[in-house]
Amino acid sequence: IIISIGDLIHRFPIITEPYTQNLYQNLQDESAAVRKTTLMVITHLILNDMLKLRGEISDIALLFDDPEHKIQGLVKLFFHELHKKDSKAIYNLLPEAIGRLSRMPTVNETVFQNFARNVMQYLEKEKYSETLVDKLTSRIANSDNEKDWRNSAYCLSLLQYNEKSIRKLVDNFEFYREKLADDEINEYFKNLLTKFKKMGRAETKILVDEFESKLTNYMKEGVEPKRKVPEKKKKGKGRGAAS
Repeated sequence: IIISIGDLIHRFPIITEPYTQNLYQNLQDESAAVRKTTLMVITHLILNDMLKLRGEISDIALLFDDPEHKIQGLVKLFFHELHKKDSKAIYNLLPEAIGRLSRMPTVNETVFQNFARNVMQYLEKEKYSETLVDKLTSRIANSDNEKDWRNSAYCLSLLQYNEKSIRKLVDNFEFYREKLADDEINEYFKNLLTKFKKMGRAETKILVDEFESKLTNYMKEGVEPKRKVPEKKKKGKGRGAAS
């Protein structure tokens, strides 16, 4: 049936477009055979320009944690081929994917970080870092979702930096200053500082010193520290309940 649906999408893309989300839902089916077949069909459609990839990249990315190793291998192959086909695809889809995964109650820190490590390796070294620093720090500033803050900060910690992107991180300090009161986010930015110091570039030393000063003194600027409070499990909700 899934293969037939793929054929229908290929032959009648306009008619079937409103229903493609139903195909993506099968990526989370209980049957490994269904998940595998669905991923193979979606991979074929996307890589051959028969299906447009938008926020659904997050549904595919969840398979990095699939219990079946063969499916994990297939999803890694998909992202590898997607990057070969269009080196900007992952860059363009990353901010929306972060937002969608941050809103999914089933996606915990471990699952998200596995996604980020696997996907962000395809961002060409330093090429998109300045723009992504701008987008991710803006996301931290504008989102009211704590998972979104932490996930965006984690992605910032994985980027490859040059002088321009470090400057952007320093210039956007007010976007994330208040969020530094969160232990987890604070740690990600401390890790960034360590990374910058190891770069040992003379042209970035002044910027790195400025970044360190801001991190060290942020509490003096009116931010009270707070500890991360573990989320309490909600009772009485079924598997499909909204969070």
